[in-house]
Amino acid sequence: GTIKVGGKQSVGILGMAYRLDAKNKLVVDEFGSKAAGQGKVTITNTKDITMAGENSIGIYANNNKTGSAVTNHIVTNSGTITVGKSSGASTAVAIYADKVTVKPENGTLKIAEGAVGVYATPKTIVGEVNKNLGTIHFTGKNAVGIYLKGTTADGDSILRGNKLTLKEDKGTTTGKIGIFYDLQNAQTSNIEIDAANANNVIAYYTKNKDLTVKAPITLGQGSVGMTGTTGKKFTYGDDTSATTNVMTLGK
Repeated sequence: GTIKVGGKQSVGILGMAYRLDAKNKLVVDEFGSKAAGQGKVTITNTKDITMAGENSIGIYANNNKTGSAVTNHIVTNSGTITVGKSSGASTAVAIYADKVTVKPENGTLKIAEGAVGVYATPKTIVGEVNKNLGTIHFTGKNAVGIYLKGTTADGDSILRGNKLTLKEDKGTTTGKIGIFYDLQNAQTSNIEIDAANANNVIAYYTKNKDLTVKAPITLGQGSVGMTGTTGKKFTYGDDTSATTNVMTLGK
């Protein structure tokens, strides 16, 4: 079905391996140790989730089961998730993924000003091998399609897939980023980014480490293929093919 929520800081779908009690403690094996599906996060969206309020989250998935593999907790989105803008110190997020696996399945994430499409905490896996990452549709400025987080203690989140498509509403101006790396290790990406229908976009941004991209990038007007913080090294292609890795610039 369809989910529509209008309040600020709301959540469309909340999935946790274990719920929390009134004292904020995990309720483990609530239905007995052998209850089917217990202790797993399984969320599937095939329709529409619309979060109109500021700083809202479409899907919040939290694997809070100690030692449980991220591959046991699955968020699948083949529908459309729409979130409003961010304000203050909070952030609107279409899919907040905490130590789970996100399967985009060609779904669409519509994100407004300051919002994030997928926020991946350390250890989270976003995407599937040999499958596309769906579409990020910017409806406002200063937004990020996929934000990958890493920490020294927990390691990096992981991005997989073939292609990410970026689109926009007219008038969204600047500050739009396709993939944002905030990781602890240098990265090599083989993911194509098609931003032909989005202007003033940064396809790849790296905050902490060097970045190599070995995939086509198609850009609209006023866009940048790769950039990041001062002092980082950017490498495009591998000098082995004249056609595989091509960056097409907008007119």
